[in-house]
Amino acid sequence: MSKKPSELFRKRLNALGWEYHTPKVASLVAEVGGWLDSHINSVDSPYLTICGSAGCGKTTIADAVLWTFDWHLSRIEVGDPPLPHSRSCGRVYGPDHVAVEWSGFPDDKRHRERQRNNPYLLIYDDFGSEASDNKKMAVAESMFLRMLENRRNKKTIVTTNIRPEQMEKEFDGRIVSRLIRNNSKIINTSLGDYALKP
Repeated sequence: MSKKPSELFRKRLNALGWEYHTPKVASLVAEVGGWLDSHINSVDSPYLTICGSAGCGKTTIADAVLWTFDWHLSRIEVGDPPLPHSRSCGRVYGPDHVAVEWSGFPDDKRHRERQRNNPYLLIYDDFGSEASDNKKMAVAESMFLRMLENRRNKKTIVTTNIRPEQMEKEFDGRIVSRLIRNNSKIINTSLGDYALKP
């Protein structure tokens, strides 16, 4: 009997050294696992946005979700619906992409755009970290909107330091609108920086 995606997700986090001794951690893992169980095979393409302070584990969680998708997609038999056109999963780091978009090198831009648009599941890590630089943030928002438009039929995970209650102030309203559409989920984790724990 095959394991549920949420069980594979927990297994991956265990391998990465995560512990579930606090209700906050257990609740977060259960919430993300529930999203996986609901949407890993669904034909809809909701976004999952994970918000929280630096060092709280957002990227680790997103990478564990990507690992779960990658493991699951590699075992889908041909003909089993719904079979995605592309079984690939990918991860991009927001500020690095913004730096390329801003640099003006057309070949690099096209390569980065393919990286963003092609994978069945994409993690866009650390969106909003450009907020202290107005020019970079304007480029980031324009690029991010274009990416969301091009990925309408694919699944996307976003991590950000911006809290949900700050999003309307910090981000273009069109971005916030897209992140809550079509059964999409925004998870606000209040976990602290793991590096600062004794």
